[in-house]
Amino acid sequence: IKPPAMARPPHVLLIVADDLPRNVLKSYGASHGLTPNLDAIGGAGLTFERAYTTAPLCTPSRYALLTGRYASTASLGGRYTKPPAQIAFQAYLSRKQNVSTLAAVMRRGGYLAGFVGKYHIGRALQPAECLPLVSGPNASLALAAASSTEVGGGRSPVCAPTADHWQACARAALKKHSGFEFVADVYFGNDALTAWAHEPEWMAHEALRMVRRARERRRPFFVVLAPTLTHAPLEPHHQLLAPPRAAPPGCDDPPPPTAVPSGFAAAARRLRLEVVRRLRTGGLLCGGDDGSAKELQQCAEDSLPEVGTLLAFEPWLPAEWFRGGSSVQRNFRRHVATTVSAAAWLDATLQPVLDELKEKGELESTVTIFTADHGAFFAGKGHPYEAGIRVPLLLRWPRGLGDAPRNVYERVSHLDVLPTLAELAGVSLDGAGFPGRSFARLLRAPQPAAAAEAPLFVEVGFSRTVVVDGWKLILVLPPPELATAAGGCASFHGQPLPPPNASSGSTDGPRLHAKFVYDGLDRHGAHYCEPVQLYDTARDPAEQTNVAEHHPERVATLRAMIERHIAETEGSKAQHPKA
Repeated sequence: IKPPAMARPPHVLLIVADDLPRNVLKSYGASHGLTPNLDAIGGAGLTFERAYTTAPLCTPSRYALLTGRYASTASLGGRYTKPPAQIAFQAYLSRKQNVSTLAAVMRRGGYLAGFVGKYHIGRALQPAECLPLVSGPNASLALAAASSTEVGGGRSPVCAPTADHWQACARAALKKHSGFEFVADVYFGNDALTAWAHEPEWMAHEALRMVRRARERRRPFFVVLAPTLTHAPLEPHHQLLAPPRAAPPGCDDPPPPTAVPSGFAAAARRLRLEVVRRLRTGGLLCGGDDGSAKELQQCAEDSLPEVGTLLAFEPWLPAEWFRGGSSVQRNFRRHVATTVSAAAWLDATLQPVLDELKEKGELESTVTIFTADHGAFFAGKGHPYEAGIRVPLLLRWPRGLGDAPRNVYERVSHLDVLPTLAELAGVSLDGAGFPGRSFARLLRAPQPAAAAEAPLFVEVGFSRTVVVDGWKLILVLPPPELATAAGGCASFHGQPLPPPNASSGSTDGPRLHAKFVYDGLDRHGAHYCEPVQLYDTARDPAEQTNVAEHHPERVATLRAMIERHIAETEGSKAQHPKA
């Protein structure tokens, strides 16, 4: 659908936030006004009201977005890999696979494809991988870095003395496996976050460096900017007053002075202080009048803005979850305030990128897409309920959209991003077998008639879900050794579970053996403990009434869809245990 007047395809800036729920944004009903850049994307473009992830967890969600395929097709690690495999943090994109990624598709269209930020779909870097990827004097140090520590366990190598050499290996591995031509500093997983190392200003700077390189080479750019915000750990009142870093995330040693542009630290510091000012004005941060990190705090609970201004209530995130005096409700309110503060920080760091695109006359011809990997960690992450799988999806393309702003109500998913961008880039996908469908036609005006809805599958833990035509079936399919006896929530299929809100501490722990991954919603999912759950989402969007017993034929039809999906993605000999 490229306009005839355009000499080349549009630039593409894909921003992927972490753990950010859609309903803290103005486009989805929030009224706090602390995310003006994100609000402007939806306010001048398209807001997709029914956008979904295929997995409410970081790794499998990002795998689907960057490959256009379900995570169950990945090179799965961990203990439980027989179909239906456990889908958690072990959906890897590795050199063992022959996967056509989003970056590779865009490069076929002549794009400079760049990536900066959180990756999280690569397995632990091993010496055998580092050695052939890093040459010259850095090779032995990169080898030592990979030998001493693996990503995902213990102290991350991004914080080790050999961090810069480990980053060289990580960048090379990411290029090799995912197809990106230009890779800046990488959060290979969540490891660097243990050092409280959110560095969104440096990520934005690196994204701009990719844009400038494409400009110099007279090529369209495809840049994935993947901030770590709003993922925990979050204490904005401390983090915003910490010195901004221009370094691989979490490293103690700064990069060589030649690698840091003059004035970067001062500009980043000014930006953080401006965010502090906005959050104080907005009633989220209090104290710190003298600039002291010791005095600046999240405002007391009775001083925080009314929760209904910070996020919009939805059927699956109702007001009663947040209003009241219970410890759960108070915790939810604090989490919402912290998430909005982090979203405001993320939003502010986008300003330099958007300003330069506008100054250079490139914003009009740039498709800017904003999304998140899944729902909020405090209410949805790890569950196939709507709060976990509904994601924000905003798209602005001043030169290419017809009538805008506009809300789009046709269901789309992260799987559809790859075929959509391929169509805009003029790249044919004939015969590639991607499960998603391009929504490029939805960018036209007037909006075309809705297409027939294809089944959408959601994969997390040992659960498999299908969403189609206003119905949702959730099946729990644990391996036999975990399904020896029915035991409800206290002991899932014979396996004792931690108390609510306790962490298993391991991807092989009992909580992750359960139906889903976390227990953030088991207090509110009325049928959380039931292995077969059927919801009429048109009549029951909050998913509070399991109607499986009343619709056995529909259960059978939808179950057959799930079983075909498992066979197609995990092998023709897949075993399909009955829930």
